[in-house]
Amino acid sequence: MTTGLHIEDLHVYLGDSYVVQGATLTVSTGRAVAVLGRNGVGKTTLLRAIMGLTDPVRGGSIAWNGTEITRQPAWARTALGVAYVPQGRRIFPSLSVEENLLVARRPARAGSAPWTIERLYALFPNLRERRDQRGNALSGGEQQMLALARALISNPQIILLDEPTEGLAPIVVQRILDILKAIRKEGLGLLLIEQDFRFASALADEITVMQAGRFVYRGESLSPAEIADVAGRYLGVGSGH
Repeated sequence: MTTGLHIEDLHVYLGDSYVVQGATLTVSTGRAVAVLGRNGVGKTTLLRAIMGLTDPVRGGSIAWNGTEITRQPAWARTALGVAYVPQGRRIFPSLSVEENLLVARRPARAGSAPWTIERLYALFPNLRERRDQRGNALSGGEQQMLALARALISNPQIILLDEPTEGLAPIVVQRILDILKAIRKEGLGLLLIEQDFRFASALADEITVMQAGRFVYRGESLSPAEIADVAGRYLGVGSGH
């Protein structure tokens, strides 16, 4: 049985717009894969389709640990161990930090250490300090950490992350990178959408590039020269951007 996430020849429309055009991708257990690409090429739609948050897919399949989940609702995918950190964080602004975590809490999975509130506070000490504050009182970086903690407390096996560094100061970006590296050591898989090429390459085992709804590049263990080449050819930037 194939373990992890596998997407085969996926086709997704938003209304009449053909957005994801035959995407195939695998995120094996414990690995991190980054999807890069310009705005509007279908990256967010891909994640939302994997999570069951778009119109029904028009073709292809989504499988999790060998079981097809293409037609399952989002709550069922969460129960199976798929978590989602959407672009823009989307925490509950009127709930406290701790309430945001409590509403997302799910049972621990056999064979893995559970992500409890106290364990999350140890990983995110700033959230402990603000546990009684409402979500809309947090800074952008704190909201992103809360969104990540909220995903972890569902005790997932894979996390889908949409632009986790968007709008954050460099020091916060580095903190997010350190946290994601730490949770990877727990055996969690990551599927990451990112504009920051350096951030993605520092975290991911595999880099992919999406253009017009299709994957046009895949690479692993890239050298600095290869990173610069891919960034220039597909993203129109140097590796320092």
